[in-house]
Amino acid sequence: QAMLAQGEAYVSALSQFITFGGAHRAVRGDKPGAIFSGPALREMEVFRGSLRFKNPAVEAGFVKVNSRSLVRNFVIGGCATLLMFVSTITLNAAVANYMTRCMDWRLCIGVDIGFCLVVFCSTVGIAAQWRWQWLSPTCLEISSVICICIVMVYGLLTERYYFATLFEGAYTDSNREPNDAWVMLVINLCVTISHMSLPIRCCMLFPIQVLALVSFPLLAGMLSSYTFPTSSVFAVWLLVCLTAHGRRTWE
Repeated sequence: QAMLAQGEAYVSALSQFITFGGAHRAVRGDKPGAIFSGPALREMEVFRGSLRFKNPAVEAGFVKVNSRSLVRNFVIGGCATLLMFVSTITLNAAVANYMTRCMDWRLCIGVDIGFCLVVFCSTVGIAAQWRWQWLSPTCLEISSVICICIVMVYGLLTERYYFATLFEGAYTDSNREPNDAWVMLVINLCVTISHMSLPIRCCMLFPIQVLALVSFPLLAGMLSSYTFPTSSVFAVWLLVCLTAHGRRTWE
C-alpha cells in the first residue's frame, strides 16, 4: 500500500509536470517542474523497449490510476458493439434474411447470438471490476487484451464465406467470394478500440497486433479457394503498423 501511494503521488506529480512544466523547467528548477529535479526526475526513467517505469512503485501507481478509465471505456465499447449486433440480428430477422440465405437458420442465428454473448460476458466481467475490484490493475489489462482477441477471432470466423467453409452448406449463397470488407472492418474495430480508447500500456497490446497481422492471411490462405487478397492484406498490415507506432509515440 505504501508503494502504491508513493507511485500514485509520482503519477500525480507527473501530470502536473506535463501540464504546467516541461523538461526545460525541470532543468532550470522553476516551479512546478522543480519537483522533478535531481533524484525525483530519475524516478521517471523508463525501459526503452516496454516504456514501463523502472521504479516498481511508480509503474504500479501509473497502471492503477488508469484502471478506472480502462473499465469505463471497455464497458462503453462493449455496449456499443452489443447494440450494433442486436440491431443487426433484429433487422435480419425482420426482413427474413436468415430464412432466405441460410440452409439452417437456427445455426446462423445461434452464431450471431453467440457473438453477442461473447461480447456481453466480456463486458460484464470487466464491469465487475468497477464494483468489486477483483482483479489487480495488471491482470485487468491482460484480461482486456484476451477479451479483445477472442472477439476478433469470433468476428472473423463469422464472415459468411469462411463460416460456410467451416460448416459446409450453412449458406445458400456460399459460392460467392469472401467479403474482405467485413474481415478488415473487424480487425480495424478491434485495433482501433484497443489502441485509441483503452488506456492499456502499448507493450501489453502486442498480442492484439500479432493476431491482427496474421489472422487475415491465414484465413485467406487456408479457407479461401479464390485469389489471395494481396492488396487488402497489405492495407491491414499498414493500418496495424501505423496505429501501433502512433500509440507507442503517444505513450
